[in-house]
Amino acid sequence: MYTRIVAILVLLLTLVGTTGTHAASSFADPAFQRLWRDGEAKVPNFWGPLATAHDGQREPYRESDGGHRFVQYFDKARMELRDYGTVTNGLLVTEMLTGRIQTGDTVFEPRTPPAIPIAGDANAPSVTYAALADRGQSLLDPAKSHDGFAVTVQVAPDGTPTDGGGYAGVSLSPKIGGYDATTQHNVLGFFDDYRGQVGVETVGYAITEPFRAVVRIGGTSRTVFVQLFERRTLTYNDANAGPFKVEFGNVGQHYYGWRYGGASLPPTPPATDTPGIASAQDVIAAYYAAINRREYRAAYALLVNPAQSYDQFVAGYADTKSVLLRVGAFQPTANSPTDEGRLPVFFLAVRTSGDATFTGCYTVANGQGLPPHWAITGANIVRGPDVDSLNDPRVSQLLAQTCT
Repeated sequence: MYTRIVAILVLLLTLVGTTGTHAASSFADPAFQRLWRDGEAKVPNFWGPLATAHDGQREPYRESDGGHRFVQYFDKARMELRDYGTVTNGLLVTEMLTGRIQTGDTVFEPRTPPAIPIAGDANAPSVTYAALADRGQSLLDPAKSHDGFAVTVQVAPDGTPTDGGGYAGVSLSPKIGGYDATTQHNVLGFFDDYRGQVGVETVGYAITEPFRAVVRIGGTSRTVFVQLFERRTLTYNDANAGPFKVEFGNVGQHYYGWRYGGASLPPTPPATDTPGIASAQDVIAAYYAAINRREYRAAYALLVNPAQSYDQFVAGYADTKSVLLRVGAFQPTANSPTDEGRLPVFFLAVRTSGDATFTGCYTVANGQGLPPHWAITGANIVRGPDVDSLNDPRVSQLLAQTCT
């Protein structure tokens, strides 16, 4: 039985990252740098760090000079350099929710909305753009003004809205505090105040009603308020410190993965709502969610008898941006005295030194001297085939194999 994760395995795992290209080497245009500085001076993480941005690139847009415009993607949004020298903030949320990529003033490329969680950990089950577009029509339809009303609608991971106003324990605050007559949607009061601080040209008008959703943040279930606007998504998490209760969603990351491949993944198997590591799949999702957030202490705590010291573990991630993965079905160990088994996995890595893929199996267990949850007790990882997307059929074939 595996009891230690060998050093070479930990080194391999530290090479894994999210889909995309290399970290941006610089701001693609001086106007982008000025706008980034102005935004970050208004609120924390207005655009996201340059270290997780993409290099500038040209995208087709019919009305632009030469039929292309210059753009740069950040965690929270996309900057677009117009022919006349101004910078705009793309309608990324509208495009993802409607499944239409805009390539001209009146030209659109149809796509299926992305199966990417709108908020929370990237690989945890929660409502996605695709699910909301499919089953959340009542939140997308025009609404009458309900200023001062509580938000009692909760959206399930499959996108189904349910009005929980009659349920015990539903908080009556925060309340609706604004109304966008242009799109005929109510706006949560905290979101309306935040938009007033950062500018409507940054956020856009509301394109859904505000709603509640249970999401996983660092492996822990939280009920948060969510609302989609034309250009940004806003979330409200009362558990966060004051300046971070309202935050921008990672729509730049989501859109880039959707448009260029690799981020529209099937949801992981449903887990219980118990906070923490409640299933074998959860421990892998929590491990990589912690790596993505640079919370290395939390990731390290999920390894049983790691072969590296904590400092060595952290140093191994110097070349890593973040993590995206697919996890196969749990394969239990026969006659094991604990809940133990293996999980086939596939990683698509983005590193400053170049992209790579890895495949193999984790050994995970629960109980009998382990932490009070599932933990990672071993692994066998090798380099994988070159793929452009985690939806590549070869990935599914690898995940269907039996771990040995």
